[in-house]
Amino acid sequence: FFFSCVTIFLVLSSIYKFKYRVNFFLAISAFVCIFFLQSLNLIRIYLAASYLLYCFSFLIEQENVKKYALCVCIASLIHTSSLVLLFPLALLLLYRYNKIFAGVAFIGVFVFCFSLKDLLFQYIAVERYLSYMNSNESGKIGLLGYVESAPLIFAVIYIFKKRLKGFLYDVVVTFSSAAFLIRLLAYFITAFGRLSIHFMALYEIGRASCRERV
Repeated sequence: FFFSCVTIFLVLSSIYKFKYRVNFFLAISAFVCIFFLQSLNLIRIYLAASYLLYCFSFLIEQENVKKYALCVCIASLIHTSSLVLLFPLALLLLYRYNKIFAGVAFIGVFVFCFSLKDLLFQYIAVERYLSYMNSNESGKIGLLGYVESAPLIFAVIYIFKKRLKGFLYDVVVTFSSAAFLIRLLAYFITAFGRLSIHFMALYEIGRASCRERV
């Protein structure tokens, strides 16, 4: 109960902190519809994700990648899977240096992950996750996953179409790309679906902030 309260407090505090950037009602609705019920069960991973949501201002307000990377490492002490956000952060740095290199790197990671998906499945198929994977025996991303990913895809397409430039738009592009890759991996390895929780900040703040600027 205590940790669930801390998680909700961090989420609400984060939304309030960004009240001038986002629509408060839409942000709350996104959390309730996508994350709230799961947060009552997956306590540690949501506590880590809510902490990273609270620290998201370091990334989009201060544009400080190193400080947010440090927050990711701290969050990994709560739940190791938080380290997955180091991938979009590295992709962000590469994207701002050279977009072509970033695209090649993303495709490389995409091919690597899918060529070794069976090995990845064996690696995580330990007793701790077997019950979770068995309860999702279809092993597919599901309609809800596509619905959740659709706004991110549309946001990236819109940014490219309008040729929008800026640090915030780069964050949305790179984090959305990484989030979609995780969703695709979850189609084959159900346990990977949990990693999408760490992209809560993207759904709550990043995409909404981008929308407000547009």
